[in-house]
Amino acid sequence: MIYTDFDATVDYAPDFSFNNRKHFFKYMSTQTAKIVVNAGTLRWSRSAMLNDPFDMNFDLPLKPNRDAIKTAALKACWKQFVSDTVPEDSTLHPVFEWTRSIPADQRERAFKTQLPISIDGWLDTMQMSLPSMHVDAAPLLRDLKILSLTVRPDIPTMWAHYADSYRGVVLRFKSADKKSPFFMAKPVDYVSELPDLFTDEELIDHITARKLITSRMAVDKIIYTKSIHWSYEQEWRISLGSGRDKDKLYEDQFFGMEELDGIIFGLGTTEDDREILSMLARKHEPMQLMQLKRDRGRFGLYIENL
Repeated sequence: MIYTDFDATVDYAPDFSFNNRKHFFKYMSTQTAKIVVNAGTLRWSRSAMLNDPFDMNFDLPLKPNRDAIKTAALKACWKQFVSDTVPEDSTLHPVFEWTRSIPADQRERAFKTQLPISIDGWLDTMQMSLPSMHVDAAPLLRDLKILSLTVRPDIPTMWAHYADSYRGVVLRFKSADKKSPFFMAKPVDYVSELPDLFTDEELIDHITARKLITSRMAVDKIIYTKSIHWSYEQEWRISLGSGRDKDKLYEDQFFGMEELDGIIFGLGTTEDDREILSMLARKHEPMQLMQLKRDRGRFGLYIENL
């Protein structure tokens, strides 16, 4: 039987999860796979260990469309004021209080004059503080460790680059229960140009208090952004902090025995390696063994259950 259901989902993902995928995949050599399968660990690495020199190592710009932001924010905030629905965590309470202090027939004009000035001042401050924000974020980004995964086990370039030129394997990992860390995986955004630190929509949401921007949002944008040149990887990442020892470049963390549920052998995986990995995999039962094959009718690959 041919295996194609790479995007299967589960119905037990917790509310805080970032995905409901059943499986993720990891390409590797047979030498590494033997260690992973036998020890039951996966390596979480700092950016210095990754193969892209720009990975998590760039400064994001901030080039807001001020007119669009002020137009949208002004409309929404005035509506909040007249309907008395100003969110508690709004950063504009001083402006609203000032507006209430003046005669009613002057409020709308005064508000619509003052708010754009306040927004410009806030944006000016953000842009001036951008260099220091990047300096402050650098140590945090340096210490963060990530686990890189992918959602497709049949990418030719991945087999060539990460699985020892098709002599390696792909391991399949399952989100086995609600506690699985794989539910925290998020897709990488592949771009041709660096995105803004915060989008116009995010800035509008902050001004209107629909969703306040945070430093974590900025850090996440850096973690989950890569050049379009790497898009063939279809990478997803898990980032859960600096690990147990933030001074280490990497850490090998245990995964659940039931979370490894498949091994896909490459076109050139040797019989000896297949036998050893099949034997080691017994501790992870139930385990599905699979074989990568060439589709001779096109430049493609397919996977067959054994």
